[in-house]
Amino acid sequence: MPGDTPTNDPRNTVIAAKSGAALSLEEGETLRVIDVEGHQVADLVCFNAHDCAECLSAAKTRLNAFNARISTGDRLFSNRSRVMLTIGEDTVGVHDLLFASCNGWLYEHVFHQPGRTGCLEIFRDTLAAYLIEQDAVPDPFNLFMKTRMDDSGGLAIE
Repeated sequence: MPGDTPTNDPRNTVIAAKSGAALSLEEGETLRVIDVEGHQVADLVCFNAHDCAECLSAAKTRLNAFNARISTGDRLFSNRSRVMLTIGEDTVGVHDLLFASCNGWLYEHVFHQPGRTGCLEIFRDTLAAYLIEQDAVPDPFNLFMKTRMDDSGGLAIE
């Protein structure tokens, strides 16, 4: 249920809003992400459990798909152009591969909300147990986040 304490069981983990969890998946396992309460973006990053220098790459995913929008059947690639995840089913169809994780600097200097932290700091804190430092956190696959680029190259979050 919403607000429950996250567990390390990838088969049944509820992650409260504005928090994070690290899960280990074996090849062939399914990760199902559900926005329980609605209107929540889920930033997803992935690392190779045997070599944390290999991680999800939004840029390689866009390049290999030759698209900034991915959905059912599309694959998420690592910085070494290896498949990390394949989207088996997508009932939403709108996700983002353009934006980096929100972070304290963005909230303070762009949104004028000093003292607020974001997903980057959540990743930093969650991944510290795996000795992954903040600078090594890749740009995420932002599930349930609708973005667009206008004709002049401006980015918008819808």
